[in-house]
Amino acid sequence: MINLIREYLEKIDAQKLGLKGNIRVQSVKSIGMGKSNINYLVIVNDKKFLFRVNIEPRNSTKSRREYESLKLIQKFGIAPIPYFIDDSMVNFPNSFIIIDYLEGKSLDHHPYPHSKKIIKQLGKLCAKLHSINLDGTIKLKYSRCSKNNYLELINNEFSYIQNHIRNNEFKEKIKEAVKKLEKIKNANISREKVFSQGDFCEQNIIYYKYECYLIDFEDASLTYPAAELARIFVDFGRGGFNSLERKDFLREYYKIRNIANKIKFEKEVESFEPYILLFGLVWSIAHIIRIRNKEFDKEFLKNNNIRKDYSYTEYCIKKAIKNNLLDKSLINFDLERTI
Repeated sequence: MINLIREYLEKIDAQKLGLKGNIRVQSVKSIGMGKSNINYLVIVNDKKFLFRVNIEPRNSTKSRREYESLKLIQKFGIAPIPYFIDDSMVNFPNSFIIIDYLEGKSLDHHPYPHSKKIIKQLGKLCAKLHSINLDGTIKLKYSRCSKNNYLELINNEFSYIQNHIRNNEFKEKIKEAVKKLEKIKNANISREKVFSQGDFCEQNIIYYKYECYLIDFEDASLTYPAAELARIFVDFGRGGFNSLERKDFLREYYKIRNIANKIKFEKEVESFEPYILLFGLVWSIAHIIRIRNKEFDKEFLKNNNIRKDYSYTEYCIKKAIKNNLLDKSLINFDLERTI
């Protein structure tokens, strides 16, 4: 892959990367892999870029969505600048984008990701995203908008799980949790939709010079602000936010976004939380099965640490039990034998 990237870059028009003169590729280095991308740090004419290769063949529009999302928010200075996209797969085997390389470290490598200073930065960052004017300049999918949408996603993942796990007792425990969620009566919530990066988590936030920046916009979508905040509060940093952290986050969020009825809004956020918890659980189980079934790119399967995937599922089970969504007996299952 490195040789292919180098060959491609050597033929590209320098102006497309905001450069002058002839292209001079100084280095190409693999620096990490997500569930559907491999990232390469490339240095061209003394400037650093990120070459993001899509390794999810089932999602051919992913690179285009990420590129257009980054274009939409470019003027806000909260994410990498997008320079170039090629999703034709004519001169390169995968779709890819070339974007700014951001210095700094992701918050999952920060010693204090839950410090007051960072929590306040996150509140500001999220509010800026939710304040973006959606004037039809970009087509975005609706993702995890309503509770019915969450239930649909949960049931889709659960159907997949049922077809691939033999342990009926384990499946029954999950099914009980799904039914419990379906019985919850929900009050009406605000129908406002906002721009979402799609996965506002510690791995996707770069901290540099006391500022936070978002990366990885491959799942960019429209969502309800309450749904996005619920996901952050439940899942950020694996432990979620405590009550003081939520207050610090919201205080900064409200400085940028004018929410008329804050008490109602915070109740809406709270009402989404069980849906976030259960979706996280069924997604994590289905994700392990898909890895076992080799449904991902070979490069991903080669480098993925499945032990971390099991660890995340264990975390989701404990969190769901703590919030009375799951039966306590589920914690006794040997996940590596069950899934």
